[in-house]
Amino acid sequence: MRSDIGKIRTATLFGIIMLFGMVVARGAEAQPQVGLNAGFTNAWTRISASDVGYHRGWNVVANAGWNFDIPLRTPGDTSRSGLALSLIPGLRTQYLDIGPSNWLLDGSRYRAWNALGIGPEMSAGIIFAGPFAGVSQELSLDTAFLANFCNYTDTTLYTAYTSWLIGARYTVQVGARLSVTASVPVEFAARADGSSIIVGLSVGGRYAF
Repeated sequence: MRSDIGKIRTATLFGIIMLFGMVVARGAEAQPQVGLNAGFTNAWTRISASDVGYHRGWNVVANAGWNFDIPLRTPGDTSRSGLALSLIPGLRTQYLDIGPSNWLLDGSRYRAWNALGIGPEMSAGIIFAGPFAGVSQELSLDTAFLANFCNYTDTTLYTAYTSWLIGARYTVQVGARLSVTASVPVEFAARADGSSIIVGLSVGGRYAF
């Protein structure tokens, strides 16, 4: 099982490198950008083989990256079409505040926690024409690997864990440099006292320099 997971990670990394190389080789337009999002979070923590705790909370996410756009052409078309490929390698920082779980089978509740996570992020998407002239929109897939520093709320207990994140994002351009974004990240957290799946819904903006 571990070998299969390792092969998947290696194949994913190789695919990202190939895609990045193709974009650079074809002279993609590149520009730095920053983003800020906030929203609600639901989490499920597996306490044991027979018990799962459910939590509610909120999140704030800031990211910075370098946006590579490359126009796509339809077969037989020698001019640039409205479609473009977007590739954004960068850094993700997030803060989660997760409330206590529901009551568990043994009569206890999994305690609330908050966590600050940071790590590399990669986004790949398709840019296409928006609903109005001169406006573009984008559908993209975001992935990240995060190191998280955690505190159990209202205690002096601290811990750390790693997590993998994958999410869908929708972006609409509202100005020459400003865009509005909505995202649904799904995070798989390898916590020491119970693995968690954390699903968020956040909205915010992105600014390109």
